[in-house]
Amino acid sequence: MTDLDTLTRLVATALDITDDAARDSLDTYIDQLARETGDTIDPDEISDDDAAFLLESCREAQRSGDLGERQLADLEEAARAYDEAHIDFQTAEQQRMAAVRAALAAGARVVDICRITGMARSRVYQIKDA
Repeated sequence: MTDLDTLTRLVATALDITDDAARDSLDTYIDQLARETGDTIDPDEISDDDAAFLLESCREAQRSGDLGERQLADLEEAARAYDEAHIDFQTAEQQRMAAVRAALAAGARVVDICRITGMARSRVYQIKDA
């Protein structure tokens, strides 16, 4: 016999995942088992057979890629946002460099460009000479 907290730590260690992820997975399979068989599992007294079944269910879920789906969706969203921000940054950087060149060509002082942009003098001259 074991309890849900102990089984959670066992699953987390066995699958190299966080305790929260292990608990979510166990809760999912405990609920699924209850729906399909009508059996309920007492979280304070989980039989060795049920514990082995739940651990193997979690292992199989990890092997098949079913764990972390919500986090993968979050990662996809973050990756898209990063890509968009990176493109926006590159565009803004090109616009700033063009504005630096235009200001220099119009006779603006390097010291003023440095003050406005926060660039070092050497960077302003790199942009000018590029």
